[in-house]
Amino acid sequence: MVANMNLNELERKAFRSTFQDGLWDIFIGILFTQFAIAPLLSARGFGDFWSSAALFPIYMMALAGVIVLKKYAVAPRLGMVRFNKTRKSKFKKLILMTNIILVIGIIAGVLFVDLSHLNIKWLFPATFSLILLIGFSAMAYWLDLTRFYLYGAMNGLAVVVGEALYQWAGASHHGFPVAFGVTSSMMIIIGIVLLVKFLRKHPKPTEELNINGAGNHGR
Repeated sequence: MVANMNLNELERKAFRSTFQDGLWDIFIGILFTQFAIAPLLSARGFGDFWSSAALFPIYMMALAGVIVLKKYAVAPRLGMVRFNKTRKSKFKKLILMTNIILVIGIIAGVLFVDLSHLNIKWLFPATFSLILLIGFSAMAYWLDLTRFYLYGAMNGLAVVVGEALYQWAGASHHGFPVAFGVTSSMMIIIGIVLLVKFLRKHPKPTEELNINGAGNHGR
């Protein structure tokens, strides 16, 4: 039983370490730039759908970058780890929850524009803020990553701050370009800082060291 507990703890630490390189922080930050850029594209005649679709290739390139860096920069430093079904399920929930938040954001934005003539100024910001807070909190709980609670608070507050800037300071597009421009940039910066720290903490083993190590081991 003690052995099982130790194995579970080791697997938990290994699972958390896969998110300590900051790559997923950078990726999610890039995804959330949609809320800052898409409204500007929509105002230039792209429409709500195409303004989001136009950014899709960028997200795919960002995802490809994460996969490549995971394979060639992270894996050589930490090795490959195979997780059980529970851990794999948690990782899938991360991807699913991120996509759900983005889809809900797009749908809610379209509905808000259609219903903008009604006196529901704070209904959309409050609802969307709650969705972001719950979504990121769920990811923080499933992945055991406390900084995702911070991301939930940041992005949830961004909706309210953006609406306040729109109503009281005349900011365009309900303040989304400003508010989410700041929060997405902060997530990307945090991810870059984590990545730099990770690369410094885990230097990549060289072939020379491996050969010398093998020679010494043979002696």
